[in-house]
Amino acid sequence: MVKSMTAFARTQRDESFGSLVCELRSVNHRFLELYMRLPDELRAQETQYRDTISRKIKRGKLECNVRLKLHSASSDEISIDQKQAAAIIDACHVINDMLHQPSEVNPMEILNWPGVVQEAEQDMKPVYAAMQSLLEQALDELIANREREGK
Repeated sequence: MVKSMTAFARTQRDESFGSLVCELRSVNHRFLELYMRLPDELRAQETQYRDTISRKIKRGKLECNVRLKLHSASSDEISIDQKQAAAIIDACHVINDMLHQPSEVNPMEILNWPGVVQEAEQDMKPVYAAMQSLLEQALDELIANREREGK
């Protein structure tokens, strides 16, 4: 069957962790030339995604754009490094004593210091699995669109 080299596919998935969108665009090219735009959270899996694409697509210039929007952490997933906060407060008191100017320590300013507020790390395994499945779905759609265009 004759396949067109020009096609587009877009797949989207909403999961408990957030949402994923995968867009594929292909145009004619003698070899497989792959451009990937991935969010930082998915960069560790780029090689796996490239392998998945190259197993199904043998030639063409292919652009893969992925967008990931993770749900923000809830307040019960945030912890405060009390030792770090106490050290900052102590340092503020020392500086106040040195300047002979007593001033209050603003709790919001303490929370803005790096390392004081620690959010729970997102388990990325479900995100990686969902992305792999979404990419395969997008590839199947792209191949179907190539076949439809080739008729």
